[in-house]
Amino acid sequence: LLAYPETPRPVVINEALEITRKYSVPESVQFINGVLDAIARDLGTPSGAHKE
Repeated sequence: LLAYPETPRPVVINEALEITRKYSVPESVQFINGVLDAIARDLGTPSGAHKE
């Protein structure tokens, strides 16, 4: 989210979720989505910008 500010945050979050789906258990996807969504909100992304 911070390394590539020109990339839309929902795209970054979605890519992270795709990696999570591939390499982790299904329950992890919701957890990672929640964590990254909270970080995105703290960085200024409007609430609801990314929903899983």
